[in-house]
Amino acid sequence: MSSSDLMMLYTFASSANRLTDDSRLLTRCLVAQRKPVLAAMIRGVDLVRKVLNSSIIVSSRRLIHTAFSKHLFITNVTISLSLSGFGDLLQQRHNLVYRQQEAWDPARTRHMTCSGITVGALCHHWYNLLDRRLPGRTIQVSLKKLLVDQLLFSPVCLTVFFLSLGLFKGGDWQEFLTDLRHKGWRLYAAEWLVWPPVQLFNFYFLPTKFRVLFDNTASLLFDVYTSHVCYDAKFAEEEEDQGKITGLQKEGKEMSVLDLHEKNSGEGRPSLSYNKHKEEIKENEYKMVPEQNMDGEKRIRKVKTVTFVESGMDCGDAS
Repeated sequence: MSSSDLMMLYTFASSANRLTDDSRLLTRCLVAQRKPVLAAMIRGVDLVRKVLNSSIIVSSRRLIHTAFSKHLFITNVTISLSLSGFGDLLQQRHNLVYRQQEAWDPARTRHMTCSGITVGALCHHWYNLLDRRLPGRTIQVSLKKLLVDQLLFSPVCLTVFFLSLGLFKGGDWQEFLTDLRHKGWRLYAAEWLVWPPVQLFNFYFLPTKFRVLFDNTASLLFDVYTSHVCYDAKFAEEEEDQGKITGLQKEGKEMSVLDLHEKNSGEGRPSLSYNKHKEEIKENEYKMVPEQNMDGEKRIRKVKTVTFVESGMDCGDAS
């Protein structure tokens, strides 16, 4: 293809007032001149122009422009709540496929969606404030925004997220503090692994009005992880047991596995935490077996071998 052909293609593509009849006439001339490749490219450019100038595309462009200019706050909140709920749906779908969950929990999705409202509103005002305090999109300014965002805004955002989630679930203040202490740090540590490169791109390349959109789109997989951390039963129970064990170690007390089991399930029924401790017992070379003497006192006996059966325990010789 010669330079004159390329110039012809560029002129046609850059002209906004070309008619379809002109393109047809031009392609016929090119075919007559044995230039089918250039004729095909002209047809393709004309097709793309017709699609972009169609009423649906024009209306969509006007709607997007209005949403990200006159109604930016509503747009950002809507994006945040939609993607938060969608992330929870993906996580529950994963649990259902791998049989980690019996049925879809609509209340859980509703709580995650509603918490996205507060996060979206917070992010909207935060990005506006950050650009007013640190104007510009140079690499130095973007790095400053990144550090301020990670060190100041992320802890505040996580706190507001768990607070709103607790309110929507109907939890109390103690439950909020427990979730923030046991789950908040895990999410904050994960943010330092995921968000620095994402936010650097966000601050350096994008204008303010598109930052919440990019933030929420990029965080879709992170929303899945957030839903997992907030609602996974096994994770929550392990955190609870770890807190109990740590507290007992600090107080210098000794508690058997049976004591911990009775605290977790007051009716004496098997619990996940008890099964977890039984598995840990099996892995040790010397086994710690809970037992109760005639006076009703509970203690732990050290044995060499332990075999658990469905009706109880069959222990080997004590060491």
